[in-house]
Amino acid sequence: MKRLVLSPSARSDLKNIREYIASENRPAATRIVREIKAKFKTLLKFPEVGRRRNELKRGLRSFPVGKYVVLY
Repeated sequence: MKRLVLSPSARSDLKNIREYIASENRPAATRIVREIKAKFKTLLKFPEVGRRRNELKRGLRSFPVGKYVVLY
């Protein structure tokens, strides 16, 4: 089974998203980070579901989560 490996940059992005939203609404911050992490599990099961983003980098895909975009 495939496993998730977050880059240091991705970890930092999640932290920054949480902190930014939490400054106004802590429960919403927790909720959006959980949503993003839930999508990670979906993308592990169905990696082809995301949009191809070869214009950014060959083999890269993206998938929206609310106002955010997961690149993988």
